[in-house]
Amino acid sequence: METLAAWSTLALAIIAVIALIGARGQIQEARRLRISTSRAYVTVHAEGDKATRTINLFVTNAGKTHAENVEITFDPPLDAAADHLDHKKTAGFWKQPVIPPGVTIHTALDSGPDRVDSGLPMAFTATVVYKSPATEETLTYTYTIDLDAAAYSVRHITSVDQDTPKQTRALQSIARTLHDRLGRD
Repeated sequence: METLAAWSTLALAIIAVIALIGARGQIQEARRLRISTSRAYVTVHAEGDKATRTINLFVTNAGKTHAENVEITFDPPLDAAADHLDHKKTAGFWKQPVIPPGVTIHTALDSGPDRVDSGLPMAFTATVVYKSPATEETLTYTYTIDLDAAAYSVRHITSVDQDTPKQTRALQSIARTLHDRLGRD
């Protein structure tokens, strides 16, 4: 009987150790998930703005906490075809002391039609380095920015605008035909 009790105690001790190891793994995974969901996530992307015909760069903190000492570098360095945009004068924009969670900042990169016709690169990389205080990590991410899609949306509206007189004449012709057939205003 004592042997059975000893074996039972040993079996319970082994089960307890296995359960403890499993719990430790779950605690580590929970900690990893908490850290990954509580840190800052800074992204960079480009979009075309049809109203202004510009290509804009957007920097977004999609994380749950603020990002500190955000610095963005570009390869090749930013250059603009539009005369009114000088990226050397606005270099301070790419060094932000803090970007709060959920905030997007943006600036004009270039004029869409000018960029397409300039021969300047239509793709570059943006490397973002920032500190996430929630996790005390310095994070580095590199994004490939392809301006072709943004420029296409801007070019498309430009083509439509250039054809506006032709479209106006076509609509006037249709209106005259309808007036003649229906015989009223």
